[in-house]
Amino acid sequence: MDADAKPSLPRYQEVRRELMDEILGGRYEVGAAFPTDHELCARFDVSRHTVREALRELQREGLITRQQGFGTTVVATALRRKPYVLSLTTIDDIRIDANEMRFAIDFKGIVKLGPELATPAGREEGERWLRVAGLRRRAGESGPHCWAEVLISPRYAAIRNELDGSRPIYLLIGDRFGVDPKTIHQVITGYRMPPSVGQALGVSGGTAGILVRRTYTDDAGEPYLIALSLYPAEGFRNESWLHGRSGSGGRRSR
Repeated sequence: MDADAKPSLPRYQEVRRELMDEILGGRYEVGAAFPTDHELCARFDVSRHTVREALRELQREGLITRQQGFGTTVVATALRRKPYVLSLTTIDDIRIDANEMRFAIDFKGIVKLGPELATPAGREEGERWLRVAGLRRRAGESGPHCWAEVLISPRYAAIRNELDGSRPIYLLIGDRFGVDPKTIHQVITGYRMPPSVGQALGVSGGTAGILVRRTYTDDAGEPYLIALSLYPAEGFRNESWLHGRSGSGGRRSR
């Protein structure tokens, strides 16, 4: 067996995703009875506990309701704001997540950082970076997921004319300059939504937001790309899967 293989998602999450795709895809109408727990157990070959966990997630997302004695009913076939689920364990997950997004670039150019960018980026005021900014959307969807600010080291500014939002920027830098991230430091913080960004995302300015900062460093440990993504707090969820050591049984040896 491969000790470095990426752990799969918990089974209930796989069941949840498949059922959500069916609901959003129109398989069930609003008001329709959903399959029983027993039917879902048989269909997916899982325990009743696994099915209940999957349905609990769908209920939290506002797609179904469950009532003892009446079963499960579909109450919505669309999400008011499709939740963005951040679930990452490796740099490859960053690539997969980024490849699902499209970047509608509104601005790109060399800037001198003021406090409005230096502070969230964790940099010093006055530094010069190539700034790329705009809305990010998931491929195939019309509504924006977040406002993105990407800062690129000036030594890679020659990539500017290649930036069209169709490919992740760090992959373009890798192809052009042979630079791949040795590490990516991710920080998630609460952040008040600026009015202009809120308007672009369809929420009120000043409301709660979630800022995700990823700092990409090269082999020398120098940051060469900083990606800031600002999401409305509603609809954002961060998931982490923590795994015990193989064979440890979760207990310390004495």
